[in-house]
Amino acid sequence: MTNNFFTTVLFLLICFQVAGQRATRQSAQEAFNRGDYRKAYSEFSELLEVYSRDPLYKYYASVCLIKLEQDPEQAERLIKEAFENNSAARVIPSDATFYLARALQMNGNFTEAIAVYQRFAGQAGRRAARDFGVQAYVQQCSRGEGALAKTQPETQIATECEITNTAAVPLFITPPEVVVAQETIPILEPLAGDYSDMLDKALYFQFSADSIRQVNAAIDNLPNDQRAEARTIRAENERLAASYQNSANEMFAAAQKLIVSPAEEVKTQTEEIVTVSVETQDIYYYFEILENPSSEAVQIDPDIPEGLNYRIQIAVFRNPVVPAFFKGITPVYGVTNANNPELKTYYAGMFRRLSDARAALEKVKNKGFNDSFIAFFSGDIAVSANRAAALEQEWRTRPFERLAINSTITLDNQTSVVTHTPVAVVDDNSPAPVTADALLPTLFFRVEVMRGARAAAPAVVESLKTLAGNRGLDIITTDDRMIAYIIGNFITYNSAAEYADLLVRNGYRDTKVIAWLANREIPLETARQLFDSLE
Repeated sequence: MTNNFFTTVLFLLICFQVAGQRATRQSAQEAFNRGDYRKAYSEFSELLEVYSRDPLYKYYASVCLIKLEQDPEQAERLIKEAFENNSAARVIPSDATFYLARALQMNGNFTEAIAVYQRFAGQAGRRAARDFGVQAYVQQCSRGEGALAKTQPETQIATECEITNTAAVPLFITPPEVVVAQETIPILEPLAGDYSDMLDKALYFQFSADSIRQVNAAIDNLPNDQRAEARTIRAENERLAASYQNSANEMFAAAQKLIVSPAEEVKTQTEEIVTVSVETQDIYYYFEILENPSSEAVQIDPDIPEGLNYRIQIAVFRNPVVPAFFKGITPVYGVTNANNPELKTYYAGMFRRLSDARAALEKVKNKGFNDSFIAFFSGDIAVSANRAAALEQEWRTRPFERLAINSTITLDNQTSVVTHTPVAVVDDNSPAPVTADALLPTLFFRVEVMRGARAAAPAVVESLKTLAGNRGLDIITTDDRMIAYIIGNFITYNSAAEYADLLVRNGYRDTKVIAWLANREIPLETARQLFDSLE
């Protein structure tokens, strides 16, 4: 009996010791965070033996290979599968696009790598692209550089301790021979900052135009009844594609003008004796909160500039309101109700861009106006959120006014700067500033949690924001003047449906999946047909 007892205890101890040696997500993550990519890869590979579809484990395993500069084919396969298995429950990091480009480059797929690098730069922004060194990698790809050596010996990654389960750690294989036709690949020389910026913008607009045309091509392949439903969308896409194409052509032309030969530069310097330049500031919104509130009466029915304008609706009153009521928020103005002239709707601020309006809305709510919300207008005519999103494509780069800040005057190499009180500059011929964050016409699915004629209580909105997390909560006014609460952007219908089912199981019974093309809601079935066509 005693011998059996000790045998059982010894067996359990051995089991616990073996179990303690198995990889866990925590141990793999810790190895990854401290830069021990060999051990991290081994443990993530072991985890993938059990959780073969986990996109996070595939992402980390691929990044380990890229950091170690090993087995680019395996790295490329893993990161692509991570994208395929990505879901609302297991979201891979946003830099996965960058590592996909690195895997492609290391594998010798230079043309595809350049396209993915450009896509990452468009998604992450210029600062992130600079931090990741995207431009240098693009130039390497253009020269056919960055592929792993074709004679790399076969190796196996091992952890510091002895590995007994070799099946859990895949062997590295020799990458295929990479043959680069140098004469067919253009070599990029270092570019001047302004030239490079303009070229990036030109490529961005060209990519946007081509993307819209690809969506329209998918619409053309729909069945006749669904193609008829999408006719309006297709027409708007055509106009948007033409606008992006014009912007791309202008940027290419502007970049070309920056290439000046030394002889032309000397000629320009000798011929120009007097140079006058005016520094200006473009105003895209009016909003601030004053520490000392103004005592001036609130303006009623002011002149409204043309084009898109977002406003923050604070309240509706019958009697005049003293300025102190608005706690320093400025500008505040009232608009007479067309159906009932005794009522005045009070708005705060005016914005060309929804992002600026959202930032201001948070400040207004912090002042105690919890029921305030963003209203959408074209001139003085109220429009739906979808219509405003379409108008923003045109108006977000057109400021309300352009202010002169100072003038620089150069006369015979003597420069003086004259500072002005800001005044509006009327310059209809000057190009509007180009922004790299213009919205692309993308097909995606979203999750609508609730919709109603009245705004939800602040406590409900806060709970929805907590529920949405980093997916983001959007509160929009629909075409039929209903208020909808929408979470996230999902690439596939299945990923959106999984998240919607999760919310239904947690008590949000009205949750459903909806479809958007760019900033316009479209029928769900049409979207699914479009998605299948694009695949």
